[in-house]
Amino acid sequence: GILATCSSTMRHEGLAAFWKGIPWAYCREGSYTAIRLGAYAPVRDAIGAGSPDSPAHMKFLAGAITGAVGSVAGNPFDVLKTLSQTNKSESVPL
Repeated sequence: GILATCSSTMRHEGLAAFWKGIPWAYCREGSYTAIRLGAYAPVRDAIGAGSPDSPAHMKFLAGAITGAVGSVAGNPFDVLKTLSQTNKSESVPL
């Protein structure tokens, strides 16, 4: 179960193992959120959905575009996070 897994991880890899990959997770979340929130208004305006009476599907499209771009930008950090978390030996910088 979960307790056996946690105690085994603690015994074999130490307390720091529970935070492996956290810098990469911060980079992933920061890049994804910054692009998603920061690019929404410019993209919305560029596709002509900036006025209050614009159709909802155009605003949805602007959100979908910025979400997709944010996911693509954050993916390399997610790969680095996964690599650092699956390293079972000592912490090795990537």
